[in-house]
This record gives sequence, C-alpha cells and structure tokens, in this order.
Amino acid sequence: MIINIMKLEQTEIEKKFLVKQYGKQYTIVYNNSDGFALELFNKFCWEIYDEHGKKLRNFVPQNLSEETKIEVRKEVELANQLINFCVINFNAYIPELP
Repeated sequence: MIINIMKLEQTEIEKKFLVKQYGKQYTIVYNNSDGFALELFNKFCWEIYDEHGKKLRNFVPQNLSEETKIEVRKEVELANQLINFCVINFNAYIPELP
C-alpha cells in the first residue's frame, strides 16, 4: 500500500484588477503570501498603475515639500478608493472550470 502524505508548504496569492474610474483605467495588483516571497520583499501588498504605467503612491513620505505632499495625498486618496473597490469585489470572479 502506497500512502502519499501531502503538506501545504506555502500559499501565494496574486490577483489583478482592471478598473475604470472617471474615464481612466487602472491596473491594481494584489500580492500576498504566508511565507517568504521575493516579490513582497520590502513593499506593500497592493500596487496600482495608471494607464500609462505610472505607479500610484499609497503612502505619503515625510521628506517631501508641502506642495508635493498635497499632490501625493490626492494619489493616496485615489489609491485608497481603488483598493477599497477591489476589496469589496475580491471574490467576485468565479472561473469556469473544465
């Protein structure tokens, strides 16, 4: 008798969302892992890119000028809106399995 014992070593999740808001398109990427994952090293789980490939910031660094902080806060507010939308719709996709 052969007995296979399987053990889950690690789970990595990557989910991509394509969201249109105010006529602009954003790609939102969620990465997470319950173990070491190189793509998560030293960054947040959420990354947001606009239609031109520019990465939106989702935090405000303290070493910026006040004018720049105002612009970054607008980016952060937009990023939070997009992330909240994706969280609400996280499990909406149900793939058709063969």
